[in-house]
Amino acid sequence: MKIEKTELSQGKLKNLFIILIISYFIIQTVSCSKSTIKHFNQSIEYNNQATRIMNMGGSGELINPEDMDKIIKFTKKALAEAKLVDIRKLNHRYLDFGNHFRDEFIKGLELYIEGIEKNDNLKMLLGQSLQGNWGDWYDQNIEGIRRSKR
Repeated sequence: MKIEKTELSQGKLKNLFIILIISYFIIQTVSCSKSTIKHFNQSIEYNNQATRIMNMGGSGELINPEDMDKIIKFTKKALAEAKLVDIRKLNHRYLDFGNHFRDEFIKGLELYIEGIEKNDNLKMLLGQSLQGNWGDWYDQNIEGIRRSKR
């Protein structure tokens, strides 16, 4: 499957990538179980790997099938790890942290994968949009998450 990159998705993905890298390091300080931290960090890292591949080409370029397979593989791994995160523990750490992770990051991954697999550009873009919402929320709440001592 060939997918054309758009400036909107390229820009959103770059911003999300930056936020996800920051979140990888911030979650290290979250007083959650080691398992939750491990799965959260791994989901972010897999998603970052998919984003790096997506960002290799320029806007308007087609993604070659080999790279698209890698993107799908890393996105599915990110989703599998994200589903192992204890949402309640994230919520306990900071109000609605887990809810946003579940409803935006995880749901965004699900829709993105479904959109690619079913050749449904609307679902793919909706998934990217949800991930962008997650990144925006996280960026706005990062200081509170850092300060939270729950």
